[in-house]
Amino acid sequence: MLLEEIIGRIRRSPDGTIPFDEYMDLCLYFPRFGYYAGDIVRTGKDGDFYTSAHIGGFMGKMLARYIARRSAASCSGSDRFLLAEWGGGAGEMAVQVLDELRNTFPDVYERLDFLSVETSPAHRRRQERRLSGHAGKTAWIDGDEWERAAARYDRAVVWSNELLDAFPVKRAVYESGGWREIRVGWNGRNERLEERRLPLRDAALAAYLEQKPVEWQEGQQVEVNFRAMEWIRRMAASLPAAATLITIDYGDEDAELFAPHRLFGTLRGYRRHTVTDDPLTTPGEQDLTAHVNFSDLIACGREAGFDGHRLVTQQQFLVEAGILEELREHRSADPFHPDARANRMIRQLLLSDHMSELFKVLIQWKGGQ
Repeated sequence: MLLEEIIGRIRRSPDGTIPFDEYMDLCLYFPRFGYYAGDIVRTGKDGDFYTSAHIGGFMGKMLARYIARRSAASCSGSDRFLLAEWGGGAGEMAVQVLDELRNTFPDVYERLDFLSVETSPAHRRRQERRLSGHAGKTAWIDGDEWERAAARYDRAVVWSNELLDAFPVKRAVYESGGWREIRVGWNGRNERLEERRLPLRDAALAAYLEQKPVEWQEGQQVEVNFRAMEWIRRMAASLPAAATLITIDYGDEDAELFAPHRLFGTLRGYRRHTVTDDPLTTPGEQDLTAHVNFSDLIACGREAGFDGHRLVTQQQFLVEAGILEELREHRSADPFHPDARANRMIRQLLLSDHMSELFKVLIQWKGGQ
Protein backbone atom coordinates (compact mmCIF):
# COMPACT_ATOMS: atom_id res chain seq x y z
CA MET A 1 0.00 0.00 0.00
CA LEU A 2 1.24 3.47 -0.90
CA LEU A 3 0.85 5.10 2.51
CA GLU A 4 2.76 2.26 4.14
CA GLU A 5 5.61 2.76 1.65
CA ILE A 6 5.72 6.49 2.41
CA ILE A 7 5.70 5.93 6.18
CA GLY A 8 8.39 3.28 5.86
CA ARG A 9 10.70 5.63 3.98
CA ILE A 10 10.09 8.40 6.51
CA ARG A 11 10.95 6.09 9.42
CA ARG A 12 14.11 4.89 7.72
CA SER A 13 15.30 8.45 7.14
CA PRO A 14 17.82 9.79 9.70
CA ASP A 15 15.78 12.93 10.40
CA GLY A 16 12.34 11.32 10.10
CA THR A 17 11.44 13.12 6.87
CA ILE A 18 11.70 12.68 3.12
CA PRO A 19 12.13 15.42 0.46
CA PHE A 20 8.88 16.61 -1.07
CA ASP A 21 9.91 15.52 -4.56
CA GLU A 22 10.38 11.96 -3.30
CA TYR A 23 6.93 12.07 -1.71
CA MET A 24 5.39 13.49 -4.91
CA ASP A 25 7.10 10.86 -7.03
CA LEU A 26 5.61 8.11 -4.87
CA CYS A 27 2.15 9.67 -5.00
CA LEU A 28 2.15 9.93 -8.77
CA TYR A 29 4.20 6.97 -10.01
CA PHE A 30 4.50 4.25 -7.35
CA PRO A 31 3.66 0.91 -9.05
CA ARG A 32 -0.03 -0.01 -8.94
CA PHE A 33 -1.00 2.61 -6.35
CA GLY A 34 0.46 5.83 -7.75
CA TYR A 35 -1.94 8.31 -9.32
CA TYR A 36 -0.67 7.70 -12.86
CA ALA A 37 0.31 4.07 -12.35
CA GLY A 38 -3.12 2.42 -12.32
CA ASP A 39 -5.52 1.60 -15.14
CA ILE A 40 -7.82 4.54 -14.37
CA VAL A 41 -8.95 7.38 -16.63
CA ARG A 42 -7.46 10.58 -15.19
CA THR A 43 -8.39 13.15 -17.84
CA GLY A 44 -11.59 14.28 -19.51
CA LYS A 45 -15.16 14.13 -18.24
CA ASP A 46 -14.63 10.90 -16.29
CA GLY A 47 -11.28 11.94 -14.81
CA ASP A 48 -10.03 14.69 -12.54
CA PHE A 49 -9.10 17.41 -15.04
CA TYR A 50 -9.27 18.44 -18.69
CA THR A 51 -6.39 19.18 -21.05
CA SER A 52 -6.53 21.21 -24.25
CA ALA A 53 -6.65 17.94 -26.20
CA HIS A 54 -10.18 17.35 -24.85
CA ILE A 55 -11.61 20.58 -26.26
CA GLY A 56 -12.82 19.81 -29.74
CA GLY A 57 -9.54 18.55 -31.13
CA PHE A 58 -8.51 22.04 -32.23
CA MET A 59 -5.21 22.11 -30.31
CA GLY A 60 -4.05 18.95 -32.05
CA LYS A 61 -5.18 20.26 -35.41
CA MET A 62 -3.26 23.51 -35.00
CA LEU A 63 -0.20 21.65 -33.74
CA ALA A 64 -0.34 19.50 -36.87
CA ARG A 65 -0.33 22.63 -39.03
CA TYR A 66 2.74 23.92 -37.23
CA ILE A 67 4.49 20.55 -37.59
CA ALA A 68 3.72 20.50 -41.31
CA ARG A 69 5.30 23.93 -41.76
CA ARG A 70 8.39 22.96 -39.75
CA SER A 71 8.87 19.70 -41.64
CA ALA A 72 8.45 21.47 -44.97
CA ALA A 73 11.10 24.01 -43.95
CA SER A 74 13.63 21.47 -42.69
CA CYS A 75 13.08 18.47 -44.98
CA SER A 76 13.32 18.05 -48.70
CA GLY A 77 12.22 15.48 -51.22
CA SER A 78 11.51 12.12 -49.65
CA ASP A 79 13.46 12.71 -46.41
CA ARG A 80 11.94 10.84 -43.50
CA PHE A 81 11.70 12.50 -40.12
CA LEU A 82 10.83 11.53 -36.58
CA LEU A 83 7.63 12.84 -35.03
CA ALA A 84 7.39 11.98 -31.33
CA GLU A 85 5.25 12.70 -28.29
CA TRP A 86 6.37 12.28 -24.70
CA GLY A 87 3.76 11.32 -22.10
CA GLY A 88 0.75 11.27 -24.41
CA GLY A 89 -1.70 9.80 -21.90
CA ALA A 90 -4.61 8.10 -23.64
CA GLY A 91 -3.49 9.40 -27.04
CA GLU A 92 -6.06 12.15 -27.63
CA MET A 93 -3.63 14.69 -29.06
CA ALA A 94 -1.60 12.13 -31.02
CA VAL A 95 -4.62 10.97 -32.99
CA GLN A 96 -5.69 14.57 -33.62
CA VAL A 97 -2.24 15.45 -34.97
CA LEU A 98 -1.87 12.34 -37.11
CA ASP A 99 -5.42 12.57 -38.50
CA GLU A 100 -4.88 16.19 -39.54
CA LEU A 101 -1.51 15.45 -41.13
CA ARG A 102 -2.92 12.51 -43.07
CA ASN A 103 -6.02 14.39 -44.22
CA THR A 104 -4.53 17.82 -44.96
CA PHE A 105 -0.79 17.30 -45.43
CA PRO A 106 -0.46 13.81 -46.96
CA ASP A 107 3.04 14.50 -48.29
CA VAL A 108 4.24 15.27 -44.76
CA TYR A 109 2.34 12.31 -43.34
CA GLU A 110 4.00 9.93 -45.78
CA ARG A 111 7.48 10.97 -44.64
CA LEU A 112 6.99 10.76 -40.87
CA ASP A 113 7.52 7.97 -38.38
CA PHE A 114 5.53 8.54 -35.19
CA LEU A 115 6.99 7.45 -31.86
CA SER A 116 5.13 7.57 -28.56
CA VAL A 117 7.35 7.68 -25.48
CA GLU A 118 5.08 6.22 -22.82
CA THR A 119 5.91 4.24 -19.68
CA SER A 120 2.37 3.42 -18.52
CA PRO A 121 1.12 0.04 -19.84
CA ALA A 122 -2.47 1.23 -19.41
CA HIS A 123 -1.84 4.36 -21.46
CA ARG A 124 -0.06 2.34 -24.13
CA ARG A 125 -3.10 0.08 -24.51
CA ARG A 126 -5.41 3.06 -24.90
CA GLN A 127 -3.07 4.69 -27.39
CA GLU A 128 -2.80 1.52 -29.45
CA ARG A 129 -6.59 1.32 -29.73
CA ARG A 130 -6.97 5.01 -30.52
CA LEU A 131 -4.16 5.04 -33.10
CA SER A 132 -5.16 1.79 -34.81
CA GLY A 133 -6.02 3.78 -37.94
CA HIS A 134 -2.36 4.73 -38.23
CA ALA A 135 -0.94 1.22 -38.07
CA GLY A 136 2.47 1.01 -39.65
CA LYS A 137 3.22 4.62 -38.78
CA THR A 138 3.37 4.29 -35.00
CA ALA A 139 5.61 2.64 -32.44
CA TRP A 140 5.94 2.76 -28.65
CA ILE A 141 8.99 2.92 -26.40
CA ASP A 142 9.72 3.88 -22.83
CA GLY A 143 12.09 6.63 -21.81
CA ASP A 144 15.11 4.34 -21.48
CA GLU A 145 14.98 3.56 -25.21
CA TRP A 146 14.74 7.18 -26.36
CA GLU A 147 18.36 8.00 -27.20
CA ARG A 148 18.81 4.91 -29.35
CA ALA A 149 15.58 5.57 -31.24
CA ALA A 150 16.25 9.29 -31.80
CA ALA A 151 19.77 8.58 -33.10
CA ARG A 152 18.33 6.90 -36.21
CA TYR A 153 17.05 10.21 -37.62
CA ASP A 154 18.59 13.38 -39.02
CA ARG A 155 15.47 15.46 -38.39
CA ALA A 156 12.83 15.42 -35.66
CA VAL A 157 9.84 17.25 -34.22
CA VAL A 158 8.96 16.34 -30.63
CA TRP A 159 6.14 17.62 -28.46
CA SER A 160 4.75 17.19 -24.98
CA ASN A 161 1.43 18.41 -23.61
CA GLU A 162 1.12 18.88 -19.84
CA LEU A 163 4.03 16.57 -19.11
CA LEU A 164 6.49 18.68 -17.14
CA ASP A 165 3.93 20.00 -14.63
CA ALA A 166 3.61 16.41 -13.40
CA PHE A 167 7.33 16.04 -12.67
CA PRO A 168 8.05 15.99 -8.90
CA VAL A 169 9.26 19.26 -7.40
CA LYS A 170 11.33 20.28 -4.42
CA ARG A 171 9.85 22.89 -2.08
CA ALA A 172 11.44 25.60 0.05
CA VAL A 173 10.28 28.52 2.19
CA TYR A 174 12.05 31.81 2.99
CA GLU A 175 12.01 32.46 6.74
CA SER A 176 13.96 34.90 8.92
CA GLY A 177 16.28 35.88 6.11
CA GLY A 178 17.17 32.37 5.00
CA TRP A 179 15.83 29.24 3.32
CA ARG A 180 14.34 26.11 4.85
CA GLU A 181 13.38 23.02 2.91
CA ILE A 182 9.77 21.81 3.08
CA ARG A 183 9.86 18.05 3.64
CA VAL A 184 7.30 15.39 4.57
CA GLY A 185 7.09 13.68 7.96
CA TRP A 186 4.70 11.34 9.80
CA ASN A 187 2.78 12.31 12.93
CA GLY A 188 2.26 8.99 14.68
CA ARG A 189 0.08 10.44 17.41
CA ASN A 190 -2.44 11.87 14.95
CA GLU A 191 -1.68 9.26 12.28
CA ARG A 192 -1.25 11.69 9.44
CA LEU A 193 1.40 13.05 7.14
CA GLU A 194 2.60 16.55 7.91
CA GLU A 195 4.84 19.25 6.54
CA ARG A 196 8.23 19.75 8.19
CA ARG A 197 10.43 22.79 7.63
CA LEU A 198 14.06 21.92 8.17
CA PRO A 199 17.37 23.74 7.58
CA LEU A 200 18.28 23.64 3.89
CA ARG A 201 21.05 21.11 3.31
CA ASP A 202 20.41 20.32 -0.36
CA ALA A 203 23.35 21.97 -2.13
CA ALA A 204 21.71 22.02 -5.57
CA LEU A 205 18.53 23.60 -4.21
CA ALA A 206 20.50 26.17 -2.24
CA ALA A 207 22.58 27.11 -5.30
CA TYR A 208 19.46 27.44 -7.46
CA LEU A 209 17.75 29.81 -5.02
CA GLU A 210 20.91 31.82 -4.46
CA GLN A 211 21.35 32.66 -8.14
CA LYS A 212 17.80 33.96 -8.63
CA PRO A 213 17.75 37.81 -8.66
CA VAL A 214 14.61 38.04 -6.53
CA GLU A 215 13.79 40.07 -3.44
CA TRP A 216 12.24 37.25 -1.47
CA GLN A 217 9.36 37.92 0.92
CA GLU A 218 9.10 36.53 4.45
CA GLY A 219 7.20 33.26 4.28
CA GLN A 220 7.46 32.94 0.49
CA GLN A 221 7.22 29.37 -0.75
CA VAL A 222 8.68 28.14 -4.03
CA GLU A 223 8.78 24.94 -6.05
CA VAL A 224 11.84 23.90 -8.05
CA ASN A 225 11.48 21.35 -10.85
CA PHE A 226 14.97 19.95 -11.36
CA ARG A 227 13.58 17.00 -13.30
CA ALA A 228 12.02 19.28 -15.91
CA MET A 229 15.35 21.05 -16.36
CA GLU A 230 17.12 17.71 -16.73
CA TRP A 231 14.55 16.57 -19.29
CA ILE A 232 15.23 19.66 -21.40
CA ARG A 233 18.97 18.98 -21.23
CA ARG A 234 18.33 15.39 -22.27
CA MET A 235 16.24 16.48 -25.25
CA ALA A 236 18.88 18.98 -26.35
CA ALA A 237 21.60 16.32 -26.17
CA SER A 238 19.67 13.51 -27.86
CA LEU A 239 17.80 15.27 -30.66
CA PRO A 240 19.43 15.40 -34.10
CA ALA A 241 21.06 18.50 -35.57
CA ALA A 242 17.80 19.60 -37.23
CA ALA A 243 15.10 19.35 -34.57
CA THR A 244 12.24 21.20 -32.90
CA LEU A 245 11.00 20.63 -29.35
CA ILE A 246 7.50 21.91 -28.51
CA THR A 247 6.59 22.07 -24.82
CA ILE A 248 2.93 22.87 -24.05
CA ASP A 249 2.16 23.42 -20.39
CA TYR A 250 0.85 25.87 -17.84
CA GLY A 251 3.27 28.14 -16.04
CA ASP A 252 5.26 31.31 -16.52
CA GLU A 253 8.66 32.94 -16.20
CA ASP A 254 10.59 33.99 -13.08
CA ALA A 255 9.04 37.45 -12.76
CA GLU A 256 5.54 36.00 -12.41
CA LEU A 257 6.27 32.79 -10.52
CA PHE A 258 8.38 34.52 -7.85
CA ALA A 259 6.24 37.67 -7.55
CA PRO A 260 4.93 38.68 -4.08
CA HIS A 261 1.38 37.60 -4.93
CA ARG A 262 2.72 34.04 -5.36
CA LEU A 263 3.58 33.93 -1.65
CA PHE A 264 2.40 30.34 -1.24
CA GLY A 265 3.78 28.98 -4.50
CA THR A 266 1.82 27.16 -7.20
CA LEU A 267 1.58 23.58 -5.93
CA ARG A 268 -1.97 22.27 -6.28
CA GLY A 269 -3.90 19.02 -6.12
CA TYR A 270 -6.74 18.05 -8.46
CA ARG A 271 -9.43 15.54 -7.73
CA ARG A 272 -12.77 15.15 -9.50
CA HIS A 273 -12.38 18.51 -11.25
CA THR A 274 -11.88 20.26 -7.92
CA VAL A 275 -8.73 22.03 -6.74
CA THR A 276 -7.39 20.83 -3.40
CA ASP A 277 -4.88 22.74 -1.28
CA ASP A 278 -3.46 19.92 0.85
CA PRO A 279 -0.95 17.73 -1.00
CA LEU A 280 -0.60 15.39 1.98
CA THR A 281 -4.15 14.04 1.97
CA THR A 282 -5.23 10.96 -0.01
CA PRO A 283 -1.77 10.14 -1.45
CA GLY A 284 -2.13 8.46 -4.82
CA GLU A 285 -5.72 9.56 -5.24
CA GLN A 286 -5.19 13.17 -6.32
CA ASP A 287 -3.05 14.71 -9.01
CA LEU A 288 -0.20 16.88 -7.72
CA THR A 289 1.16 19.59 -9.97
CA ALA A 290 3.09 22.85 -9.98
CA HIS A 291 3.46 25.59 -12.59
CA VAL A 292 6.30 25.09 -15.06
CA ASN A 293 9.11 27.65 -14.87
CA PHE A 294 9.80 28.50 -18.49
CA SER A 295 12.76 30.72 -17.58
CA ASP A 296 14.52 27.60 -16.31
CA LEU A 297 13.63 25.58 -19.42
CA ILE A 298 14.88 28.31 -21.75
CA ALA A 299 18.17 28.72 -19.86
CA CYS A 300 18.80 24.96 -19.69
CA GLY A 301 18.01 24.53 -23.38
CA ARG A 302 20.36 27.32 -24.39
CA GLU A 303 23.19 25.90 -22.28
CA ALA A 304 22.59 22.35 -23.56
CA GLY A 305 22.63 23.06 -27.27
CA PHE A 306 19.38 24.52 -28.60
CA ASP A 307 20.09 27.34 -31.05
CA GLY A 308 17.03 29.39 -30.21
CA HIS A 309 13.61 29.53 -28.64
CA ARG A 310 10.23 31.22 -28.77
CA LEU A 311 7.76 31.41 -25.89
CA VAL A 312 4.15 32.38 -26.61
CA THR A 313 0.79 32.00 -24.94
CA GLN A 314 -1.45 29.20 -26.12
CA GLN A 315 -3.78 31.87 -27.48
CA GLN A 316 -1.06 33.40 -29.64
CA PHE A 317 0.08 30.00 -30.88
CA LEU A 318 -3.45 29.02 -31.92
CA VAL A 319 -4.20 32.32 -33.64
CA GLU A 320 -0.93 32.21 -35.58
CA ALA A 321 -1.69 28.62 -36.61
CA GLY A 322 -5.06 29.72 -38.04
CA ILE A 323 -7.65 28.65 -35.52
CA LEU A 324 -9.88 31.63 -36.32
CA GLU A 325 -10.44 30.06 -39.73
CA GLU A 326 -12.18 27.20 -37.91
CA LEU A 327 -15.00 29.43 -36.63
CA ARG A 328 -18.26 28.45 -38.30
CA GLU A 329 -21.14 30.60 -39.47
CA HIS A 330 -24.53 29.17 -38.58
CA ARG A 331 -28.12 30.34 -38.24
CA SER A 332 -29.39 27.74 -35.80
CA ALA A 333 -30.63 28.95 -32.41
CA ASP A 334 -29.86 25.53 -30.94
CA PRO A 335 -26.90 25.93 -28.53
CA PHE A 336 -26.11 22.23 -29.03
CA HIS A 337 -25.82 22.50 -32.80
CA PRO A 338 -22.41 21.12 -33.86
CA ASP A 339 -21.33 24.48 -35.27
CA ALA A 340 -22.32 26.30 -32.08
CA ARG A 341 -20.47 23.76 -29.95
CA ALA A 342 -17.34 24.05 -32.11
CA ASN A 343 -17.35 27.84 -31.80
CA ARG A 344 -17.72 27.60 -28.01
CA MET A 345 -14.73 25.29 -27.82
CA ILE A 346 -12.60 27.68 -29.86
CA ARG A 347 -13.62 30.57 -27.61
CA GLN A 348 -12.75 28.48 -24.57
CA LEU A 349 -9.26 27.88 -25.92
CA LEU A 350 -8.76 31.52 -26.86
CA LEU A 351 -10.56 33.51 -24.18
CA SER A 352 -10.56 31.37 -21.04
CA ASP A 353 -8.11 32.73 -18.45
CA HIS A 354 -7.34 29.14 -17.48
CA MET A 355 -6.42 28.03 -20.99
CA SER A 356 -5.46 31.03 -23.12
CA GLU A 357 -2.95 32.95 -20.98
CA LEU A 358 -1.90 30.49 -18.28
CA PHE A 359 -0.90 27.88 -20.86
CA LYS A 360 2.27 28.56 -22.80
CA VAL A 361 3.93 27.02 -25.84
CA LEU A 362 7.73 26.91 -25.70
CA ILE A 363 9.41 26.13 -29.02
CA GLN A 364 13.13 25.32 -28.92
CA TRP A 365 15.13 24.35 -31.96
CA LYS A 366 18.39 23.30 -33.51
CA GLY A 367 19.48 24.03 -37.05
CA GLY A 368 17.53 27.24 -37.71
CA GLN A 369 13.89 28.26 -37.38
